[in-house]
Amino acid sequence: MKVHFVRGPCTAQTSPFRGSEFIADPAYCLALLGYKTANPSANAPVGFVPHYHTLPSADWQRVCDELGFVLISPEAGVERVLELISQCKLILSEAMHGAIAADCLRIPWIPISLRTRLSEGSVGAWKWADWLGAMELSLNRVKVPFPFPEDSATTNFQRIKRGFKLSVCKHWLAAVARREPFLSKDVVWKEKIDRLDEKIETLNRAML
Repeated sequence: MKVHFVRGPCTAQTSPFRGSEFIADPAYCLALLGYKTANPSANAPVGFVPHYHTLPSADWQRVCDELGFVLISPEAGVERVLELISQCKLILSEAMHGAIAADCLRIPWIPISLRTRLSEGSVGAWKWADWLGAMELSLNRVKVPFPFPEDSATTNFQRIKRGFKLSVCKHWLAAVARREPFLSKDVVWKEKIDRLDEKIETLNRAML
């Protein structure tokens, strides 16, 4: 098996890929497929990308409507997700590839953690570290209080408690959106895109 490149330094240090060249997450190839970098106005909305495990936890459409955010569902088609991301001035993303797509399109982003700490654990942290290391970034994800799943509230007390927690979650999302966002440096982004382009050309020649 010939490995042409891997996502990041964590993968490059892991068997059976130890010593392999790392470039970036292959999702950055979006820049080579005609998807242009976005230039949203200052009045553009904030986009919220929950992890698919988080999506059924609450009425996120209502939350986003009340905050003036745009809900970007991980269950939407690729074209729709990219269209919505490109229309936003900032992306709050629990889904790693939501942040990657934003970074690829040059939209500032802020990573958040809702329910993924329950479903992904250390695996999720490892994947984020792998990608961020490749893009010369290092950060901690912002933990935001998350609501109970919709079907867990069966009594008045539980419904009140869920509603309160959802209110707290909205407050935190609004506060997080005012934080300093992240974006890989333009020079790093361009170098990664150029190297991906070279790898694709090498693969194309090898297949002829």
